[in-house]
Amino acid sequence: SFIISIITKIELLGWRMHTPGGFEKAKEFLEQAEVLPIDDELAELTIAIKRDNNIIWQTL
Repeated sequence: SFIISIITKIELLGWRMHTPGGFEKAKEFLEQAEVLPIDDELAELTIAIKRDNNIIWQTL
């Protein structure tokens, strides 16, 4: 097991270039991680919004 932030989960699952199989593999991979929390419902909503709207996060 390993530790990631919820932001990493959002970024990985929000990537729009996944094949359907690749997306499922990414989800299975993340099942092995301890995710540092924010509410998971919020994370899933953020992932859906990011995937559906082609949002690209800007870094400073």
